Amino acid sequence: MITIEKITNFDDANLKHMWTELLAECQAPHIFLTYEWLSTWWESYGVGKELAILVAKNGETIVAIAPLMIVHQRFSPVKTIEFVGTGFSDYHDFIIREAHEEVLSAIFDYLDSIGAHAIRLRHIPEWSANLPVIRKVLNERYDAANVSDQEIVECPYIQFTGDWESYFNSLPQKFRADVRRRIRRIEENGELKYIRVTGNDENITKYLEQVFDLHQKNWESRNFRCFFSFANSRNREFVKKITERFADKNWYTLLLLIFDDQIVAYTYGFTYNNTVSLWNTSYDLEYVKFAVGKIVHRYLIEDYITNGFEKCDFMRGVEPYKMEWCNSVLKNYEISIYSSGPISKITAYYYLTLKPYLETNDTFNRLLSVKFISKLLGK
Repeated sequence: MITIEKITNFDDANLKHMWTELLAECQAPHIFLTYEWLSTWWESYGVGKELAILVAKNGETIVAIAPLMIVHQRFSPVKTIEFVGTGFSDYHDFIIREAHEEVLSAIFDYLDSIGAHAIRLRHIPEWSANLPVIRKVLNERYDAANVSDQEIVECPYIQFTGDWESYFNSLPQKFRADVRRRIRRIEENGELKYIRVTGNDENITKYLEQVFDLHQKNWESRNFRCFFSFANSRNREFVKKITERFADKNWYTLLLLIFDDQIVAYTYGFTYNNTVSLWNTSYDLEYVKFAVGKIVHRYLIEDYITNGFEKCDFMRGVEPYKMEWCNSVLKNYEISIYSSGPISKITAYYYLTLKPYLETNDTFNRLLSVKFISKLLGK
């Protein structure tokens, strides 16, 4: 029989150990499911939310952890259940040693007892072994009218299968020629260097401050809404914390393109489970004619192929620059369950219809510029 225990504090004495042990036994674990990532996110963004980590046991054996939180929406009576880390994590999932209907049924029994207006399970990747079992369980227990199962974003990636030259030669000839030409042009004007920073590098604090400023300058000059603005000091502190906590494990990676001792492009990401995941990137607009963003990706891909990694994950979004490099795309799904009643119906309309429209409307996004968002955040 499966029993469920709710943990409401990341400082629980046994949580980190059993979390790490269980994650190591899961199929396709990823960086956004680690205790270190989610506990750090909670420290930075958990205020006003209620932690609800569900630990499923079969007798005395831990078989699953559901890293969830209860969110009371501001200025409304709406209460939702979501994954911890929603917003900043590119992938979410339940941590289950082996996906079984009995385990997931017990988890949803507990979630139903909370009485939320919606259970929103966002960004479950299609490669999750849990996804087909979740769908089967929900199909058997809920009315179809109360469940939404939809693709929400595509995630480009490169599966490395050979050496750098074979990969690069597989790209279109015109693109390869342009990359080489851009490198020649910038090298004719000064000294160009590519640096990978990881672990306990003594320069990491200095580099992070520089890339924060570079990123913010880029977005503000575009006057376009940035969902992860470094004008927000809380976001800067989060990245500093996660970098510090990942350092001993070599889980973070900062890839820098330096021209005449100045950072002109960067990519910040993570290395975990033989995959490099590219989480945040930007470049100096003054060097756009050299395509420095393209150049930094050229060097980092060669770097990780040469060092034996299996995959480069560009993660959420099919921006054109990603598709120049990537040879494959996978999808993320959102599965949501809405209870009956008028508040839940309004909640469903907002999340399923209104919010997606606003997020993809260019006029709305330009009205809510970076400067507006910064003011809203009190910066």
